[in-house]
Amino acid sequence: MKILIIGDNPQKIGGVPNYTRPLAHELSKNNNVYYLCNSASLRNYDLAGERILEYYNNEKTFKIFELINGRALVKNYFNLELDTSNWFDEFFVSILKEVKPDVIDIHEIPAFSSNIIKVAKRQKIPVVVTVHEYWWLCPHRVMVDHEGKNCNGPSDINKCADCVLHQTKNSESIKTFQNKQRLKKYLPFIAKYLVIIKKYYSAFKIKKVDIKFKQYESKAKLKSDLQKRLELNINQLNNSSLVIAVSHDVKNHLERFGVNKDKILVQHIGSEIAQKQRKLILENNMNHRIRIGFVGGVTYYKGVHLLVDAYMRLDDESKYKSELHIYGKSYNDYMEHLLDLAKNSKNINFHGYYNHIKDLEIILSELDLMVLPSLVADTAPQTIFEAFWAKLPIVAPNIGGFPDFVMDNVNGRIFEANNVESLRQVLESIIQNEHLIETYKSNVPVLKTIKNNVNELLQVYSNIINNYGINNDE
Repeated sequence: MKILIIGDNPQKIGGVPNYTRPLAHELSKNNNVYYLCNSASLRNYDLAGERILEYYNNEKTFKIFELINGRALVKNYFNLELDTSNWFDEFFVSILKEVKPDVIDIHEIPAFSSNIIKVAKRQKIPVVVTVHEYWWLCPHRVMVDHEGKNCNGPSDINKCADCVLHQTKNSESIKTFQNKQRLKKYLPFIAKYLVIIKKYYSAFKIKKVDIKFKQYESKAKLKSDLQKRLELNINQLNNSSLVIAVSHDVKNHLERFGVNKDKILVQHIGSEIAQKQRKLILENNMNHRIRIGFVGGVTYYKGVHLLVDAYMRLDDESKYKSELHIYGKSYNDYMEHLLDLAKNSKNINFHGYYNHIKDLEIILSELDLMVLPSLVADTAPQTIFEAFWAKLPIVAPNIGGFPDFVMDNVNGRIFEANNVESLRQVLESIIQNEHLIETYKSNVPVLKTIKNNVNELLQVYSNIINNYGINNDE
């Protein structure tokens, strides 16, 4: 079977690529796998024009098509039409003609256009869309508003417009966009007078892409564009052969905004770490303070401040019997806020950046309890699988995909999202009844491996390929 995966750059460590990278590798063992990605998320730009770079992954198991200098950004606050228009069609058709895939599986699509589903349909190629995050509904990708509050989706376009207007003033996308435009502006001059550069770039057929940087002067126009974007994206999802939701919460959101419920399959993803033999360094025999941990991106969206605040509110006995360890990279302003929250506490430890490949197993081995206090409706974060692999009970909010995996008072605890008092109560109850940790550990589920997931997907792909065209309008 020839399979074309569309996703974020597999060179990226973290997030969905930590799933799509091993997925592509496992699929390639018995299939021809191709991977289409974009340089935008890594902000890899050069002086040449838009083009597709072709190469193989490090293991030489699948071929990668990478769009370089694409005109769309990961977040197109100033050019919402790029998310749904036909600017990438010509490139995409050329890739389809070269690969001739039997099926396409779209895992992440930012910096491309949802119009590629229509292109694939014209080419009579079935498309599966696996929804890991909410780009299809929200140009910000995560349903969090500009005040950092959890958002219930684009049910109020007026609120969406306010959010986008705020993002245009504060987003790093502005700098990326402007720098790219400056490069294109001065490229012909440089190429004309520097012979070496001229020879080098002539191979790329330099063509200036005319994208207008714009601020929305009319909120009405912005609202219209947001509504159009939403409607076109929902239409494209309904044009696909199947939409795989990675949690029930994702399915509910998609249905609520118009995706045909008969088109949606809930299928939990597999985890690469589930295939590793578990070799933990320490035995957690609880003859020590309870070691509470957070591992991941130390950002506002992940709610680390909520965890620190909740810990600081514990009673003195609970603080004496526990310690909090936070692993992950943060930015200066947010870290200053966390340090201010944690002042006067000797039991809160900020360990900073860690190497996901080299350090993760050791870190997990030194914890007793994982807390994932996210403010956003995370769909199926890899940290869930990593914690369960290490036999760590999880404390998580009642939003997103967390309730699909964390069973309250079975293998962890669920608290009310963005409620510091609810989190404090849960932590205190576990610390004061530490025998619960061993009980929760005994109920940690067996994880789905990437191999198991691949077997499921191959069956899905085969069914779609065999039935494609029976109920197809085109």
